[in-house]
Amino acid sequence: MILYYIIQTLLFVVFGKLFDNYLFIIIGSICSVFLQMFTYTHHCHKLEHCIIITQSLFIIFGTLSKITPLYVIFLLCLYSIRDIYQKAPIKLNDDFIGKDEDWHFKRVVLIMIIYLIISLILYYFGFYEICKCIMLSLILVDLMLFKNDKEYI
Repeated sequence: MILYYIIQTLLFVVFGKLFDNYLFIIIGSICSVFLQMFTYTHHCHKLEHCIIITQSLFIIFGTLSKITPLYVIFLLCLYSIRDIYQKAPIKLNDDFIGKDEDWHFKRVVLIMIIYLIISLILYYFGFYEICKCIMLSLILVDLMLFKNDKEYI
């Protein structure tokens, strides 16, 4: 896993430079990784597939953060929040022994509400790009959230 994180970080830096989307890579990765800790997104059986899909999604979403109107991202974000609410958490792992699914579910809901409130505050103060990055990170988590291991890629 350490090798995975090193490769991912290096690729984030390279693609951030190539596609000029550092803002989304920094904000989107922090927000999505934090939410993924409680939703347990799964999308690949192999590490190589995970790296390719994650990098591709970050390139696409970094580009979307620049060209997509804010109201479209907001509507997609609302749909993703509903979708995450229905699906998460997938499966608890050994790191959270003693915690139940209800505890995780409440954390997922709380994190999504906090992200939405922060996005609205940032929008109010005119930080539209950061607002888009936070909302797109919710959409990204929703895309990587599958109900069971038969849906993995």
